[in-house]
Amino acid sequence: MNESQNPFLSILITTYNRSFFLRQCLSSINESLKEFLSEGNIELIALNNGSTDETHEVLQLFEQKMPLTVLYEKDNISFVPGILKCISHAKGKYCWFLGDDDFLMNGIEDLIIFLREADPDILLLNHFFYTFENSKINYLMKDKQKFLFKKSKPFYDSYEEYILDVRHNNAFFTHIAPIIFKKDQWDLYFSSELVQRHFQSHSIHIYIFLSILKNSKKICFFRKPQVVLRVGASPSLWLTEDGRYDRFLMDVQYFTDMFREVFTDKKLVRHFKDVMLKNSILILLFGTKLRCQFSYQFYLKLLKLLYSHYKTHPFFWYGIIPVFLTPRIIFSLLYKWFMKKAPPKEEAQYTS
Repeated sequence: MNESQNPFLSILITTYNRSFFLRQCLSSINESLKEFLSEGNIELIALNNGSTDETHEVLQLFEQKMPLTVLYEKDNISFVPGILKCISHAKGKYCWFLGDDDFLMNGIEDLIIFLREADPDILLLNHFFYTFENSKINYLMKDKQKFLFKKSKPFYDSYEEYILDVRHNNAFFTHIAPIIFKKDQWDLYFSSELVQRHFQSHSIHIYIFLSILKNSKKICFFRKPQVVLRVGASPSLWLTEDGRYDRFLMDVQYFTDMFREVFTDKKLVRHFKDVMLKNSILILLFGTKLRCQFSYQFYLKLLKLLYSHYKTHPFFWYGIIPVFLTPRIIFSLLYKWFMKKAPPKEEAQYTS
């Protein structure tokens, strides 16, 4: 590539005290995209967001292995300011945020070819989930196509068609790594005023992605899984009653407020709320009952929150209320059964 040309794709990572996972993430990028990186078609930018572990050493190691631009913050500036700093340095036509605990699949060349040929404004990637327990990677939900959409279409003619086809909240960009988007579209909808207005959500990127979706000329879904996402990445933030309640507020109130602000159609808003209720809220509540021993007052406060937003949704009554009433021991037994049914476990391989 000519030096005067900008890269086609910018991969952006902000990392804080996850050197153990960051090594796996960067290894997967090096293995899957080494040729593209060396040719200058893809740029890789990582922000060390005030880490105090071995993150600096890991980044130095990979700077010697592949083209990698490293940005530094002396103190942690939190996630959203971190991704904003990364994207301010991006020069690619497309941008792709990766979590420092996510990693790429092999065979990603097909994705690069698709991006060049289809030229979408926004692209959602099929993906896997994994958990990390007892030094092992447990892959979950291997087939995500029907999991994300009713029809799993590769192209959508309108944002209304896309939204009404969604069956899981991941397709509403609640995970940052499965989305590739045009940098000029991000620049079009980003503003400092937006950051202030939705500061509490810690997720202004979702508002921007929804805005891009609404105004896209081409919306795509890439069926071949490209990235593996870690489940339960920040449990320490959510193990207190106040922290857990704030986590529910993100999905129940903040995300819904953003969606309602971008899409005013009542049918679309109701569908969005249904999807969030049946997936994110249900899973959050299941995890709360499974892992947390909270007070009666916490559950009463949470019930009031959910009732105020979902009382007209049938699933609240036949899907959520029974979870509130089910003893904790039942969830422990169900989780053990589920993990036994999960796909084969693999020893984690963190290479240098």
